Amino acid sequence: KSNKYNNEAGYEVYTISEDQLRLKQKMKDRKEGVQVEYVTSRLIVVSCTAETSERKFVESLLTASQQIQKAHNKHIKVWNVSQRRHDISSSLDAIAFGWPAETAPPLEKLCTICKNLDQWMLEHPLNVAVIFCKGGLERCAVVVNAFMRYNAISATDDSVEDRFSMQRFSERFLGPDGPPSYKRYLGYFSSLLSGRISVNAEPLFLHYIILNFFEPINVFLKIYERLVPVYQSRTVTLKDASKFEMDGSLKLRGDIFFKCIVAASSPGSASRCLFTCQLNTCALELQPINSEGYSVVRLHKEELDLIFNDKKIDNRVTVELVVSHTSGPTTIASAALQSVHSLLPRNNSYETFEVAQGEHFF
Repeated sequence: KSNKYNNEAGYEVYTISEDQLRLKQKMKDRKEGVQVEYVTSRLIVVSCTAETSERKFVESLLTASQQIQKAHNKHIKVWNVSQRRHDISSSLDAIAFGWPAETAPPLEKLCTICKNLDQWMLEHPLNVAVIFCKGGLERCAVVVNAFMRYNAISATDDSVEDRFSMQRFSERFLGPDGPPSYKRYLGYFSSLLSGRISVNAEPLFLHYIILNFFEPINVFLKIYERLVPVYQSRTVTLKDASKFEMDGSLKLRGDIFFKCIVAASSPGSASRCLFTCQLNTCALELQPINSEGYSVVRLHKEELDLIFNDKKIDNRVTVELVVSHTSGPTTIASAALQSVHSLLPRNNSYETFEVAQGEHFF
């Protein structure tokens, strides 16, 4: 069991037990498979790289789960922030709370998981929260960073060290090279917690997108709403200023994901993603720029995933989203074009995410 004592301020402090220390050192020494890291004495990250073989993953997952349960008995609860798997659910009794790799978490999901973590820890002083992720630590780092911000609301002097540990952990994966969209969503989260912004449930209407100062390459845009594809443009050759019309307007609400994709140069070649960007319409603060009520959401190079630190990309690059709270007029021509666009292929690379991986049961 954890050792307990009262510090000078009178707060009860729980230290890591000898069993927990042995587990921490044993898992730290592993070179592959499932890794266990104590961010704080009550917050554990369990992770595994995507490159780990299936056999090694299954073996090390069982070992790690047994050792964690031995160290903490029934005082653990696990949140899986990666793709749902039967073996994770059974061996760790994990709650499925995941989202796709290389994307920021839905804002609502980020708020919910932090609330759940806090409630679990308040239920008993020995309760320990475990964040699990298969496929890198960025998703774990986002949750840890958000929980650090959430925790700061009711901060005490006794929790300073824990917050520092959470910050240090998250900065290892969300530092200068961390995706801007992750940081943007953490900024949304902080602003909502502090009351600086309030949730705006009204939908936005996207009228057009302008790409500035990109090199002349052939690209097309894809837009996702809650990771479901809702729009795909035709392929165009970029100029200093390239405008993508929405054929009237595109109604959007909540978590929005933009992709700019370089089109395949020949039938045998593959397309590639130039940049991506995630926004949440409910957290945007907009100021109209004209009498029609249009507003501009302007994103600079350093705010665009994949290219924010690419020295080959012009530093003047910007993406402008022209939006409003009204749909605007729809002409016969734009309605016809919208019908044509609805027939374009919209392959959804996230459609299988909710399908559980693995068939291993313990």
